[in-house]
Amino acid sequence: MTKIKLTTLLPAVVLFGLSVAALISVVRQAPAFSPSLRSPSIFGDWRLVPTASLYDHGAYLHDLGYGYLRADVAGILQNAGPLSDDAIYQARLARAVELFEASLQHAPARARGWTNLALAYALSGQGQPALNALRRSWALSENSAKEARDRVFIVRLINQLDGIEWQTSDDRDAIQNDLLILGQI
Repeated sequence: MTKIKLTTLLPAVVLFGLSVAALISVVRQAPAFSPSLRSPSIFGDWRLVPTASLYDHGAYLHDLGYGYLRADVAGILQNAGPLSDDAIYQARLARAVELFEASLQHAPARARGWTNLALAYALSGQGQPALNALRRSWALSENSAKEARDRVFIVRLINQLDGIEWQTSDDRDAIQNDLLILGQI
């Protein structure tokens, strides 16, 4: 009789122990219970200690890359003058590619990141990497109107590159789907 109770009770005791351990871990990482995570403010209360964990590093890198990708467009919209010369433009595209790739290391399921990476590659004349990124975007977000608009533009850019033979039946289906989505807007 004692053996039956012990074997029946053991899983409950183990689960209870694990839940207590999880609760202690959460409490240790909560600023309300851990003074090391608090910083006194000038108002007499406390604030969170600034750490890298307070923001999404992948989103930050993506936004930086987007800034490099759209730098000339922003200048035109603000009447800042003509487009930059080709060397500066190519350097900005290369930096955008670096930042998008770094962003996707943190968040590989971000379809917007893959779409923007494909755009940066296509604008810099790198057809195969643009195509690979475009295919990832299609796989992650096949029914997104926002992505569809940009992907149709990227398809046109890739088609203008010399020596790119790329449209498989899956690619054509994805393009048709994007065009269908855009027709429904």
